[in-house]
Amino acid sequence: MKNRLLLFLFLLPLLWIGTSNSHDWGDDFSQYLLQAKNLAQDRPQTNQELVFAEGELPYAIVAYPVGFPILLALFFDYFGLYIPPYLLLNAFFIILTTLFLFDYLKRSFDIKYSFLIAIFFAYNLIPLVLKKEILSEFPFTLLLFSILLLIKSDRRKSFAFAGLLAGFMISIRVSGIVILPALFGWYLMTQRQFPLKKRLVDCAVFSALAVTVFYLLNVALFEIDLKNFLGFYADQFESNRLMLPSNFFSFFQKTGEAIFPPLQSTLWTILLMIIILTGFYKKFKEGGLAEWFFIFYLLLIIVYPYASSGLRFIYPVLPFLIIYLVKGIQTIYQFITSKEKSFQLLTIIFSVSIFLSFRLFFSLPTPDGPYSTDAHSALNHIRTNTPENAIVLFSRARALNLYAERKSTFLIQHKSEQENLAILKKLQCDYILYADERSGAFNQSLQDFLIINKSDYDTIYKVDRFLLLKMKTEDRQ
Repeated sequence: MKNRLLLFLFLLPLLWIGTSNSHDWGDDFSQYLLQAKNLAQDRPQTNQELVFAEGELPYAIVAYPVGFPILLALFFDYFGLYIPPYLLLNAFFIILTTLFLFDYLKRSFDIKYSFLIAIFFAYNLIPLVLKKEILSEFPFTLLLFSILLLIKSDRRKSFAFAGLLAGFMISIRVSGIVILPALFGWYLMTQRQFPLKKRLVDCAVFSALAVTVFYLLNVALFEIDLKNFLGFYADQFESNRLMLPSNFFSFFQKTGEAIFPPLQSTLWTILLMIIILTGFYKKFKEGGLAEWFFIFYLLLIIVYPYASSGLRFIYPVLPFLIIYLVKGIQTIYQFITSKEKSFQLLTIIFSVSIFLSFRLFFSLPTPDGPYSTDAHSALNHIRTNTPENAIVLFSRARALNLYAERKSTFLIQHKSEQENLAILKKLQCDYILYADERSGAFNQSLQDFLIINKSDYDTIYKVDRFLLLKMKTEDRQ
């Protein structure tokens, strides 16, 4: 109890670090807040403000699974679009996850190693950077460790409750579905002290409870249009295949950059892979569920088309990567010296890493997004000076839905500039919000479109990096 209290006190600064009334242009957070708004106002979950060209593939998802919006709904009801409370919620999730991780670690490490790993996880560059954004990965990881702790308790009720939590976890991020094959693999292959029939029944009950919770939340109670959701990702996989080698290497490259920020070389990435895979092998032989989850999760994200796009995909398995790093260093250190003094070495490595992470983190600029002065002015102008039924083309379509309260659309990537212009006329999309190269919302395709079709539009509003254009009346025919 004293150790957990001490760890909690060490984690309290997370409530202040990186908390501000700003957010980047990432469009996912806008969708989550739109769905939270719909829940708070008792409206359908699907985003009816996105406008798609008939017969074309959707450029965005109309609704994510409802788990994360459920967690945000009360916050939206009280705080609306004021960002700091949501970032404090991130900090709360990180703190609670770290405490659960500490409990999990104590089952295979002594107290000093458990404390060191927990602190390094919480103050690693990845959570520090990510906590400035509204991300579903934070509650997802908290639920993952809740499930691991419950299943380790070896009680039937805990096992069943873990199944219910798994359904909610999958409702937060569908990638959580890998817990099902992970459980089957772990339970059937490593828990042979139990009869096969019992193992099969337990796995079936766990899966049935998880699927039931997911169905109730995302079909029976809140309709999220699963066909659109699954179809969107199926199309992304189809058009972005054969990326496995680059995604696999990128996963470890970004992990290496986070563990030791100054080192961004191929040699460091390969060395890190060797150490982590060594540690994974040692940990896998212990027969834990977490290693089976790690295998299936890694397989999923290396086939995912955009797995190399950011740090967020690493966060849910970052605790395991750190554990494998520690195990790998211990194994290699003992092989070289035949002595157990790896704790001192790890303390030095992690302390230097945290110092470098803080130095890099505090050098980062304020996120550029809808809370910047010019973006706020442009979005407010649209909300107050365009018709309520107006359709606006913008590179961050869902952010425009949320902050300007207007319908939005975007260019179809495989169409020419002239074809896109004809589609916009058919959709009766009269407005374009353009962000120039200095903005995080800049889009090259939109710039190319305007270069070709500039004679069809008039500029009706300008503020620093943003232009609001309107289609000329005579060109709407």
